[in-house]
Amino acid sequence: MNITVSIRQAREPVAVMRLQGDSDASNFVQVVDKAREIYQNPARNLVIDLSEVTSISTTGLVAIHKIALLYSGVPEKLAHPDLTHNSTARKYVKLLDPQV
Repeated sequence: MNITVSIRQAREPVAVMRLQGDSDASNFVQVVDKAREIYQNPARNLVIDLSEVTSISTTGLVAIHKIALLYSGVPEKLAHPDLTHNSTARKYVKLLDPQV
């Protein structure tokens, strides 16, 4: 998995995180940690570019879900499935061009 990040300046900074390769258990931590790093500095808005993801496992989907929870402001230790229906995540995290 290759991850590149670019920051676009708008009213607020927007990060574009481009994933390349397979998204699965072998890179789950890497993907989530990169999103966490972006969230902490400088961008609270994220576009996840999936245009070059060749396959995504259920663990890859969980990574996207975990990122959405992070950006919606749900503390990690409180991240419970009942909190996942939070529309705030849709405000701050967008998926670009999923191919799989």
